[in-house]
Amino acid sequence: MCFSAEASFVLSGVLLSAGVYCVKIALLKNRLLLPVAFIPVLFAVQQFSEGWVWIGLRWDDYRLVRNASLVFLAFALILWPIWVPFCAFITGTGKEKKFFGFLSVLGLIVGLGVYVPLFDNADLPMANVVNHSINYAVVKSQLFQFVPLLLWDVIYIAIIASPLFASSNMKIIYLGVAIVFSAIVSYMVFWFAFASVWCFFSALLSLYLCFVFFNLPLYISKQ
Repeated sequence: MCFSAEASFVLSGVLLSAGVYCVKIALLKNRLLLPVAFIPVLFAVQQFSEGWVWIGLRWDDYRLVRNASLVFLAFALILWPIWVPFCAFITGTGKEKKFFGFLSVLGLIVGLGVYVPLFDNADLPMANVVNHSINYAVVKSQLFQFVPLLLWDVIYIAIIASPLFASSNMKIIYLGVAIVFSAIVSYMVFWFAFASVWCFFSALLSLYLCFVFFNLPLYISKQ
């Protein structure tokens, strides 16, 4: 499997188109699902930033690599563990809503704990190419001097997967299964570039939301 700037930019364009479609359907059928509809758009931005990481590595441009990597990792480490529970929070009720709100806050803490030390270390090389994939310097975060990496990975995946498995829509549960499976495959096969590869697979899987929104029934308010 080979990844490149071209692959990232092409996928970014496809995701943007898919996201525009999902947002349009959400506006027509159920505006509460707008945060979910924006997921492909957000992945498009993230993949676009990784395209520039590739270009920076190709040009041996340290500043471009660092800046683009920090954008990519802001999505990977901070946005996703906040955004996915937030999507469930918007549509949840009662204790379920409180639980997803808690997960969003926990996601923020978990993400910032890794990201801030990387951001503050201006001398740290942020990315390099290993076996045709990008290896980000996530494990170099000072947080992992105190927290085992595997424990952090489990918590991170649980924060993202829990809202998907809690959905009453089987299509979303299937997506959750696919997300977890892709995480396991990425961790076992592409351990040297886990952040990049899993985000790539997750971005591809987010295209499935087009099918979900296409089959979405019209929302009827109970008010």
